[in-house]
Amino acid sequence: LLVAGAAALARWSLVSSRKPEPLIDVRNLGRPLVLTLLVLLLAAGSYQSVLQLVPLVGHVSAGLHLGYGLADQGSVALLLAMSGIGVTLGGPLSGLLATRIGPAATLAGAVLLGLVGSVGMFLGAIHLPAALVSAFLLGLTAGALGTSGFNTAGSLAPADRQGVVSSLVMVAISVGSVVLNFVGAAVLTSTAAVVDGGTVNTAAGVFGCIAIAA
Repeated sequence: LLVAGAAALARWSLVSSRKPEPLIDVRNLGRPLVLTLLVLLLAAGSYQSVLQLVPLVGHVSAGLHLGYGLADQGSVALLLAMSGIGVTLGGPLSGLLATRIGPAATLAGAVLLGLVGSVGMFLGAIHLPAALVSAFLLGLTAGALGTSGFNTAGSLAPADRQGVVSSLVMVAISVGSVVLNFVGAAVLTSTAAVVDGGTVNTAAGVFGCIAIAA
């Protein structure tokens, strides 16, 4: 799927560059906008790949001695609720903050929040309180990244290109989320082990995914 998607994107870029007036002129995006899209792609993929580990870690008991697990410390629903609360608050707070310090600074803050949340999962994979804080921060990142991403990209484009730029932001976030989720799944699959006749994810796979995201 990744190869097919990359081939389709390359084909689209080639065809688009040959048209005199393409709908999306990739040659005139400008370095600041391209950098913003790249940041969104990587940041969205990072927090999504770590968020997918939250229910996985929450369902594993530390009694299995895999090196991670939170099932015997609390409810998985609480972990998911914390990330949901973070998403709900992240968007409005980032919009409010952008009016004071600017969208670019707000985007940088969202990326740093995601980094802290991702690194925190090294401890959160073992201890529930750390996992709750990390899940909340990753949720904040998800909400803030979307809002500040659109605001930042919009500030770098003229009024007649706002629709196109908004579409590119959505593409960057979607591609980043899908690609790094695929990478995370590949890491987990390649490091899985058989325990008591069943396949389980090892600590190497879980912490490897967190390291890649961070």
